[in-house]
Amino acid sequence: MNHWLPIIRFLAARLAIYLAAVAVAYFLASVLATQSVVSSLAGMGLAVSFSERLSMTIHDLAGMTDVFLPMIAFGLLIAFMATALICRYTVRWRTPLYILAGAVALVCVHLGLELAFGITPIAIARTPVGLLTQAFAGAFGGLTYLVGLFIVQMPGRSGMPPRGTYITKSLSGCLALLFTLLVSAPLQALDAEPIGPGPYSVGTTNVQVKNDFSDISTDQVRAYLAGHFSEQGERAFVTDLLEYPEAAWVVNVEVPDDEVYGPIAGEALPVLVYVNYPTTAENHRSNYSFPFPDGADNDLQHMQGPGEKPIFADQRQHYPLVLISHGRNVHGIWEIEHARRLASHGYIVVTANYGDLRIQNEGPETYDLLFRPLAAKAILDQVLSSQDFGGHIDHSRIATSGHSMGGFTSLALAGGRYLDDNRSVFDPRVSAVVAAAPWVGDNRPPTPYYLFGDGNSGLSQITVPVLTVFGGDDQAATPSSILLAMEQLSGPLYVVELVGQPHIFEPDSWMDLANWELLFLSAHLKGEAGSLQRLKNTSAMHGGNKDIQHFDLQRLMLARPIKNP
Repeated sequence: MNHWLPIIRFLAARLAIYLAAVAVAYFLASVLATQSVVSSLAGMGLAVSFSERLSMTIHDLAGMTDVFLPMIAFGLLIAFMATALICRYTVRWRTPLYILAGAVALVCVHLGLELAFGITPIAIARTPVGLLTQAFAGAFGGLTYLVGLFIVQMPGRSGMPPRGTYITKSLSGCLALLFTLLVSAPLQALDAEPIGPGPYSVGTTNVQVKNDFSDISTDQVRAYLAGHFSEQGERAFVTDLLEYPEAAWVVNVEVPDDEVYGPIAGEALPVLVYVNYPTTAENHRSNYSFPFPDGADNDLQHMQGPGEKPIFADQRQHYPLVLISHGRNVHGIWEIEHARRLASHGYIVVTANYGDLRIQNEGPETYDLLFRPLAAKAILDQVLSSQDFGGHIDHSRIATSGHSMGGFTSLALAGGRYLDDNRSVFDPRVSAVVAAAPWVGDNRPPTPYYLFGDGNSGLSQITVPVLTVFGGDDQAATPSSILLAMEQLSGPLYVVELVGQPHIFEPDSWMDLANWELLFLSAHLKGEAGSLQRLKNTSAMHGGNKDIQHFDLQRLMLARPIKNP
């Protein structure tokens, strides 16, 4: 037994030195990365207090242990083993070699990620100066390892038999490698595979158009879908085209008799919705192609006929609900594919058609924006209380999703106060938000304006999780306007940039958005722990166009206490 004690002491000492070097390198690399993120947030105009800076630093030190720490551990292990081999022939260069080895290890970790995945998830490493600071952290790790070697002395100089030196060195290397592999076990993938269509067939409520209107022009259909207000003061809407209005979902929105609603105050405006839901593979109801030739996908699958009830995949299941809102002055037919995809994954999906152009705005007043959340809440009220769907919906799991002005609608319904006015309608039943290129105003000089009050401070009322996806080259809803607005939120936040995309995304980027949305909803609406872990750690979606999650804003929101509404 006494023969093994020196070997055990040697192994313990070498492992302790290695762990100390890893800890020092990780600590410095993480702290430097966090401070770089804070500086970039300050450069965007986001105020970060000292307590938030400290909280972000502590959060990153703990939060990156499952990804960044094992990468550093593995990189330093390879670097130190290679340096030990070199130092057998050049002992006098040992000091600079170990310091250089640590620096090179950190640089290789970041460059390896870029080569393997096409992304740089640690933001600081995206610039040469930032990469140099990471090399500095690695160099200190190498110096720590070297100092440890001097303190405990090399085995060959401490009386250990020469024949044991090579054995113990090999054993120490194997032990360190085993430790690194164990630490690396929880390492998450840095990008996610596309989720694709879900397992369910999809049924749809009735929106059949009268035969008399089945061959009208694209412009005429668009005018009915988006709404029309004639010079004679008459309104036209898609409900005028319906073959079976009693079978369609038409919600009559009662507008309060309040001057804030302008010319529509005290009126009742109809809003058309269609509902997609998971159905059985045995549902043999016919598909229906909505007569709008300009649509990307007009196919409404297994559409109900007059008097028919929905056929659910599981009559006993309570499904989560997603409300989709379209952009301004367009319509919900554009959302058919979007709604069908969500429904195939087990969601009941309600798609609104607001008819914005029926509402006449006066000068700077935008009455249609106040009408949007009012109508959205009325839609939820009717669907949740209906005999057909109410009993099949989990009322505690409701999300709202939309692009552009649909993103505004989603944020407003979740609690964001339009113009920071308390009369702006919201719905506390909403528990998650997907806002794609949300219209929140424009912070560009000389006349910046904000839809949610000064600096979009009205968004501070939102405490539910929010996924925001924006185009990096969006000239309508600009990235800086969106990022500054999202900083006002008070709950969990995930921000994804579709690199180089304009306001209307390219097809592959729409698919990237769809996959991020499915991952987010799985995490925060279905409550799946694995999805939540992937959402927190995924940098990009595999395939499609280039996209990247901004972890800095995710961490900033986690560092902040929940604000009181």
